[in-house]
Amino acid sequence: MYSVFDYGSMIADPRAEYYAEALRRTVRPGSVVVDLGAGTGIWSAFACTLGARRVYAIEPDDVIGVAIDMAAANGFDNRITFLQRDSMKVAIDEPADVVVADVRGVLPCAGTGLAAMIDARRFLAPGGVLVPMRDTLWVSVVEAPGAHDATVVPWESRVFGLDFGAARRAAVNVWRKARFAPADLITPPAIWADLDYRDLSSPSVMGEVRLVADRPGLAHGLAVWFESDLTAGVRMSNRPGGRELIYGQAFFPWPSPVSVEAGDAIAVKMRATFSGAEYLFGWDSVVATPGAPEARARFAQSTFDGTPLSLARVRAQGGDAVVTPGPDSEIDRFVLNASDGVRSQRDVAAALRERFPGRFASDAEALARVVGVGRRAVADGGQVVFPD
Repeated sequence: MYSVFDYGSMIADPRAEYYAEALRRTVRPGSVVVDLGAGTGIWSAFACTLGARRVYAIEPDDVIGVAIDMAAANGFDNRITFLQRDSMKVAIDEPADVVVADVRGVLPCAGTGLAAMIDARRFLAPGGVLVPMRDTLWVSVVEAPGAHDATVVPWESRVFGLDFGAARRAAVNVWRKARFAPADLITPPAIWADLDYRDLSSPSVMGEVRLVADRPGLAHGLAVWFESDLTAGVRMSNRPGGRELIYGQAFFPWPSPVSVEAGDAIAVKMRATFSGAEYLFGWDSVVATPGAPEARARFAQSTFDGTPLSLARVRAQGGDAVVTPGPDSEIDRFVLNASDGVRSQRDVAAALRERFPGRFASDAEALARVVGVGRRAVADGGQVVFPD
């Protein structure tokens, strides 16, 4: 969920220039374009300036209201069809010549982005173009004392004389956005995954690389970034030392720094496992000196170990768990059953207060709950009808 300020930062970022150039090279007069994750509708409107005949702007968030107003202000409202839904639950009336999407975060493995890119191929006409068409993921061992200290030092200080070891163990299993210079890299980078959206089959990503230190240093973890081929001849990257983009790079910390010498080998396994709406990352690292009988360090890390979970929640995720819905689920079920396409939300709210006496302090509170459930239902493909 982004604010309008966030969208402003994105359009002011140099990344927008790369996307604009990719659209200049792919959108032709008469093109049909799908703007996937349209946000404030910048690329929808820009496609119209390039001659697109029809644009389908797909955006599940309420920011689509800004996109609708902007289209009207620029005279494009009769050429843009706005769809406030998850793109994977949308059908369009005609095949698209171009699908444009910027649904990544610091890495392409973010939210449902890769799943949406795979699904987006069904919108395309034969010979249609995806923007981006490919992302390549790179990794290097990095010397990053500042980023590592920010991760672990708060939990090592024994504030108030307390032991925060449990929090430290969780903290080193969480990756974060950072910015690195080329001089911070201890190994030449290597590709650990190649995501060609024209034939990518799974949103889960994994790869193994062998990195070799080309200088001595104190290694603190892994730097990861992407290189994106938006279309033929337009390449964008958030690599260290490249043009600074809003994304930064990703820092995957090691539990403790490791001193390495030139020639030391670091075997790395990276995993980004898609779990419905988010990613579970894993990174295993083995640091070894060639010819030495023992590895200098071994780390097996996962964001699962960095995510605080109660025992009850862990048990509920098991396939054999038996779950009894709580009172909030009962309320939502009642609202959905009562929303029959005839009764207004005020009528449903009145029935809700009657069914659950004492649960809502006022009509306004009950109505707010009904509206919230209704918004989720609409996002899932439900319809809104206003009586005459």
